[in-house]
Amino acid sequence: MTWLNPYIVDRFAKLAAVHGSWDVQRGRWEVVGLPLTDEQLHLTCDALRPVDPKLFNLVTIKQLCWIQNKPNEAHIKTLGDSLTLNRSLRILILWRNDIGDGGATALGQALQLNSTLEELNLQSNKIGEVGISAIAISLKSNSSLKKLDLRENEAKDKGAVALADALKQNSTLIQLNISRNEIGVEGGTALGSALRENKALTKLDAAVNPKLGELGMTALVDGGSDCKTLTHLGLSESNLSFFAKRNLQKIVTTKKRKDLIVLL
Repeated sequence: MTWLNPYIVDRFAKLAAVHGSWDVQRGRWEVVGLPLTDEQLHLTCDALRPVDPKLFNLVTIKQLCWIQNKPNEAHIKTLGDSLTLNRSLRILILWRNDIGDGGATALGQALQLNSTLEELNLQSNKIGEVGISAIAISLKSNSSLKKLDLRENEAKDKGAVALADALKQNSTLIQLNISRNEIGVEGGTALGSALRENKALTKLDAAVNPKLGELGMTALVDGGSDCKTLTHLGLSESNLSFFAKRNLQKIVTTKKRKDLIVLL
C-alpha cells in the first residue's frame, strides 16, 4: 500500500486552484499552456524528492504533465536532479516546451540513475543531435523506460545513429516514436541494422522523414522484418512512388511476417 504525503497534497491542491490540475487519486499534476513559475517548479521537485531516502514508498506524484509551459534550462536541470532519487513517477510528459539540447541532456543524465520512469514524451522540444544522443546514451543503462516519444525534433542522422546504437543494447523499450526528425539514409540504415539485434521493440514510428528515401526505408523494413518482436513500423508520408512502396511490402511478404504492419 502506498501513502500520499498530506502536506504535499495540500500544497498541490492550493496551487492547482489557480495554476493547474492536481488529481489526488491518480497522482497526476498537470499544467497546460501557462508559463512555468518558480513556485510550481519547486513544488513539483519537492514532491518528486522522497522526504526520507529510505521511504521510497511515500508516493506523492505518479504523472507529471507540463504542456507548452516553456520552462528554462535551469528548470529542467532542477527537475532532472529530482528524478535521480525519485521512485514514484511513472509518466513524464513535456510536450512543446522547447527544452532544447541542454534540457534533453539533463534529462538523459537523470535517466541513467532513475529506475522507475516508464513513459517519457518529449514531442516538439527543439531537441537536436546532441540532446537526442544524450537520451540515447541513457537507454544503454536504463531498464525501466518502455515508451519514448521524440517526434517533431531534430535528431537527424547523428541522433538516429546514436539511438540505433542504444537499441542494440536496450531490452526494455517497447515503443519509440521518431517521426518528423529529419532522418536521412545514414540514420535509417543504422536503425535498420539495430532492429535485427533488438529483442524488445514492438512499435517504431519513423513517419514523415522524407530524407530517408527508398534506401533508408528499405533498410528499416528489411531490419524490421528480422526483428521478431516488432509488430508496427510507421513510415507514412514518405513521398515514395507506388512501385517503391510495393517493393517494400514484398520484403515483408518474402520474410513471412504476417504479424508485422508496415504503414507506408
